[in-house]
Amino acid sequence: MDGFLTGTLCVLAYFKLGRGQNNSILLVQSRLYRAKSLVDLCVTTALLVVLAAPGSAAADSFDKFGSSAVAVYLCWCGVRTILEALRKQ
Repeated sequence: MDGFLTGTLCVLAYFKLGRGQNNSILLVQSRLYRAKSLVDLCVTTALLVVLAAPGSAAADSFDKFGSSAVAVYLCWCGVRTILEALRKQ
């Protein structure tokens, strides 16, 4: 949970710093910490459910949903980054 809170604070800080600026470094850092926060939240939630109900269908479902959410988000970020790079050429 600590990683999620720290990552979320970093997202907010980079967003605030980059607001109104066209700084690609701040944008990329904000995206990085957003992804990290999502992963930390999914892992923490899945672990808490497994801890509360080990071997249950809920634990299996949370694990699969969390993994899928992270995979979809990372693919979406990758496609968006590629498209932005192609537009700049």
